[in-house]
Amino acid sequence: ALRGAFPSATITHDNLASGGNGVVHILSTLGIVLRERTDLILLDSLVNDAWRSGSTQASQALEALLRTARALAPTATVLVVEAAAPGLGDEVQRAKRPVLEHYKVATLDWKSAAADEPALWRAGPIAGTTATDINHPSWLTHQMIADQLVALWARAARRACRRGGGIGGDAAG
Repeated sequence: ALRGAFPSATITHDNLASGGNGVVHILSTLGIVLRERTDLILLDSLVNDAWRSGSTQASQALEALLRTARALAPTATVLVVEAAAPGLGDEVQRAKRPVLEHYKVATLDWKSAAADEPALWRAGPIAGTTATDINHPSWLTHQMIADQLVALWARAARRACRRGGGIGGDAAG
């Protein structure tokens, strides 16, 4: 979708996600992940933070991650997706919110959107069974989040073009 929205831009996507890990683990591998030029860091760890880290550890690790990302990739944009089933991760999200606000990190709060509109969170399958797990999103929920991210990026790019910036600072927009 990004290539379709920005046909003249060179877009390379490297998915360096590691399933089942929260921000504490992600922080521990950040130096390896950011070894090459990075334009965007997309972080979606709320479910795993709620299960693995707890609110204090997750918020402290998030701050360390943001500071480290700024040092290793100073021009990269950080975008945090807060996605979790209703009732999961509330305490962790509250603890992380002041860190995100302090560092002015762009955040897509899918958790709050799904609380207002329950159809936005659909439970995902449990591998090897026909059952679902409410704590992990379905492919449809993942797709809705991805579609929203593309729409937000496209809107931001159009604004940048109107201001004379364009993608990556290209004056052609």
